Amino acid sequence: MRDKLGNRGFGLGTALLVVLLLTVLAFGLAGTSVLNLHLMTRTGNSHQADNVARCVVARAIEEILTSQDEDAERVDTLRVHPEGAPPEAEGLLCFDRAQAEKLGIPWSTDNREGTVSIQGWRDRPVAPGAVYLVGVGRANGIEHRIEAVLHSPGFPWAIACAGPIRSEGGVTVARLERLPENRVPTVEDYLPADVVSNAPGESVYLGSHTTISGDVRAVGDVELASGGESIQVLGEVRTNTDPVELPEIDPALYDPQAAGRPYEELHEAHYSEGPTVFEGSLRRSGSITVQGGLELSGAVVYVDGDLTVHGGLSGRGILVVRGKTTIVGGADLTSDNLALLSEGDVVLHGKGKDRSFFHGLVYTKGNFLAEEITLLGTLVAGGGQQTGGGQHNGATDRAPRATFRDAAMVNLPSSARVEVQPGAAVMEEGIELDLDPLRLGRGPATLRFKPDAGGGSYKAELVANGSRVQDVIEFGGGGSAEYDALADLLTQAGLSGSKVPKVVRKLIGIRQGVWQEYHLGGDLGEVVVVDPSQFIDFSQSARLLYWSSI
Repeated sequence: MRDKLGNRGFGLGTALLVVLLLTVLAFGLAGTSVLNLHLMTRTGNSHQADNVARCVVARAIEEILTSQDEDAERVDTLRVHPEGAPPEAEGLLCFDRAQAEKLGIPWSTDNREGTVSIQGWRDRPVAPGAVYLVGVGRANGIEHRIEAVLHSPGFPWAIACAGPIRSEGGVTVARLERLPENRVPTVEDYLPADVVSNAPGESVYLGSHTTISGDVRAVGDVELASGGESIQVLGEVRTNTDPVELPEIDPALYDPQAAGRPYEELHEAHYSEGPTVFEGSLRRSGSITVQGGLELSGAVVYVDGDLTVHGGLSGRGILVVRGKTTIVGGADLTSDNLALLSEGDVVLHGKGKDRSFFHGLVYTKGNFLAEEITLLGTLVAGGGQQTGGGQHNGATDRAPRATFRDAAMVNLPSSARVEVQPGAAVMEEGIELDLDPLRLGRGPATLRFKPDAGGGSYKAELVANGSRVQDVIEFGGGGSAEYDALADLLTQAGLSGSKVPKVVRKLIGIRQGVWQEYHLGGDLGEVVVVDPSQFIDFSQSARLLYWSSI
């Protein structure tokens, strides 16, 4: 009887234990289900936030690349609610820093029109010609961020010609990011560079021993010389394409007389005691012949006639010729930068492509010929034309052609843009100002400055508190770059504290006043610019360099 009772008691206890375990398990499973449901919901929200962040960045890129109206105001804040996404999911992107801070999101930075790098969100440097985009996606409290960089390297071609391009043997087309120091660039330094011709029919002819390191784009056909084994096109050959838009630069716009800018008249037609150095803003009514080489020292020279130079052209400056331009002999390899704008033909005759160089931009509305010379820069022939037609001074009645014989075209993207402050020569020795009234510190203080011959900047030397410091400072008209550089100059000279901002503003005012007094083009000191990329739609040359979650 006891055994039966004992067995019955054991069975009841076991049953109660099983019920308890099942109850605990049920609660555990219910809790796990709730947790899994929460995790699934959070994961879903995370995916939605990531998707709308990507959508808003893609929308911003689309609007940048498809906007054709230069006068249309950019929408500073984009809000995106993709179709099919939950109502609470939203993508945000904002170019206005103040508005972005109100929304609690990073701000995007548009530096397409800039000439120097600027700082974006989190001090990210944004290069000239770049757009830094930061999109934010939100969904039920979950936030995702996507960043992207859209960049145009500037003028996209090494050679751009409205008419035919002819390589008559021994020609190299390549690109360099920068010149190597103290040596001539070699094949190992070269990067891909592209050429384009808008001519119908035979657009491009490639002779023997020709190497094109990038693409060849032609409205018509690309013909190869017989025995084409020595001809290399390392990129893509694209024939029968649509014509591309070429920049149109009007040389007459650089006439200082027509623009009412101060200039010095050149009365001599012949310069025989070389090398001849031109400085400042100069104008010649008639043709010029120079023997012994011509050097531009921060000059803008306008020639209403033909120009012939024996001995090469070098230096930094802008040379505008309304007639034909002939340069015989080349300069040494230097870091100079020139812009040659010619309404007629341009002929460059060197003494060997390893010994003769022209560094800069060549823009001609006529024909172009380069023989036994290396052009470091960019060539645009027949700017503004799509295909043939048009009568040019010194050119044929067809679209201008570009011809190369035993020559090299090495594209330097930075050389396509040339800036010059022609008033630099007026202040060759600089201006020294007594700054004692500003009370910079102990003892006398002086400021000495002058425009930098390179244009777009000036050299400042400050003596205060027994210290002498100097720097090359970018023009800013009181903008952040100029302000920060002057503040750093003051700090190096021993000045600190709350006085710095006040003194910086006064120094900028002094600099602007001197520029005005010496007729250097107004408050900022006028900078003359030649830049073919400003005539090219951003969408033609823009590339997506970077895309990532952050």
